[in-house]
Amino acid sequence: CLPFTRKRNHGTYPKYLITENHLPIITKEEAEAVRQIYEYRSQSAKNKASSLNRYVFSGRIRCGVCGNTFRRQKIYMGKPYEAVQWCCKQHLQDMTKCDQKAVREEVIQETFVHLWNRLAGAYEEIFLPLLSVLKAAPEDGEREIAQTEYLMAVFRLRPKVMETFQEETFTLIVEQVTVYENHLEFRLKNGLILAEVYRKER
Repeated sequence: CLPFTRKRNHGTYPKYLITENHLPIITKEEAEAVRQIYEYRSQSAKNKASSLNRYVFSGRIRCGVCGNTFRRQKIYMGKPYEAVQWCCKQHLQDMTKCDQKAVREEVIQETFVHLWNRLAGAYEEIFLPLLSVLKAAPEDGEREIAQTEYLMAVFRLRPKVMETFQEETFTLIVEQVTVYENHLEFRLKNGLILAEVYRKER
């Protein structure tokens, strides 16, 4: 009996390519979700290594009054009750042009946690009908279809209950947050906008 040897086929025999012959271990959407998780972690490590002063909400929060982006501020510095808030850039420059009040960072975090916990237990009820509508006219919503399937994969892979704010999860599903007087609007990666009432500081 001769030992088995592997040789490259240089055209001596016909070649065949068989695709999708076996059921995948994970879906394409789950694979994309995992890829983005690794990408986020890799970028976070690079940011820490280069000491970049970049925050999870930077460039993601917009004013519902004037449309400007929000800027991070530290208040009561050096005091026991020192805190971080986000404020509209236009309001900071000229309060007469925008009367939007600042929002504490912890309030944005709490509101996202509430959104996640509300959505995680019912995401299929929201996303499956949306997918059906989008797939009825796929030429107009290919990106939305892909992003909706991706979001469903993220929810499948993540815990159903979030105890404290998770920066990574926020980055994976949220495109933008718009601040209004009594609520925040979270625009997800697929364009879906969900509103949450937030706690106001006294």
